[in-house]
Amino acid sequence: MYPVNYSITAKISRKALLTSLAVILALFGVMVAVAPRSTWPGSYESSQKVFHLTVQEWAFNQAGDEDPMVVNTQDRVTLLIQNTGELTHWVALTQVVGVELNAHRIDPGFTTKLEFAASVPGELYLTCTIPEHLQQGMKTSFTVQNPPVQT
Repeated sequence: MYPVNYSITAKISRKALLTSLAVILALFGVMVAVAPRSTWPGSYESSQKVFHLTVQEWAFNQAGDEDPMVVNTQDRVTLLIQNTGELTHWVALTQVVGVELNAHRIDPGFTTKLEFAASVPGELYLTCTIPEHLQQGMKTSFTVQNPPVQT
């Protein structure tokens, strides 16, 4: 065999190898993109959690017979909060009671919607940020937990 033919054969083999590798990677990328996350080992498919709350003087109440306010990290959470009291309240979601990040005004008879993605495990607090209201115990909490691992 001549060295010229050998180098030509090596170039063809390298090109064929790179083409084959590109096809395999493309097919794998399509399979990953098409496969739902919940089928991946150890994965958790996030869900949308909606909680209905009423707020009135000195209390938050969970409406109806909804599940306890427990969510998993990665869940999308919606809090629908209706003011059934006589006073305006400013509600905020925080990890530390008394440290407000962004308060939302709710006038009597109105409803506000807070939406967020649960990202860190632990307790979150929904409080009225008016100091006298908070001192009267106007707060509630819910738990963000790590999701169960699917195998």
